[in-house]
Amino acid sequence: MRPVGATSVGEPGGAPPERPRRRPRWILIVALAAAVAVTGGLWWVSSTAPAPPTAADVDRAVQRGIEQAQEAERNVPPEATTAAYAAPPSGWQRLYIDHVLQADRGADLDFLVGRRGHEVTRESH
Repeated sequence: MRPVGATSVGEPGGAPPERPRRRPRWILIVALAAAVAVTGGLWWVSSTAPAPPTAADVDRAVQRGIEQAQEAERNVPPEATTAAYAAPPSGWQRLYIDHVLQADRGADLDFLVGRRGHEVTRESH
């Protein structure tokens, strides 16, 4: 039988259960450093500078630059097209360019600003 007032482990007021022993942290740090060294984690120590460009590399770079310049020339629209986009003679395009405000100013027609009042009714949505 237990003496009065004594408590056993696991009961309220008793000693906490023992934890399993953990390895010291320094062992884990040494093991991690060894794994990094073995797997090539120290690549910056043994890395070499990139090889100098060869004549073939230079030729490929020049050819790539020529191809990019030719592609840019092909993508330029004719002057007549650019002029027509910039200055439509009339119609909806002209109305849009002359009178439609951008989003920062309300995305509205400029000749309607201030003409409707400040109240926004339910039917306006």
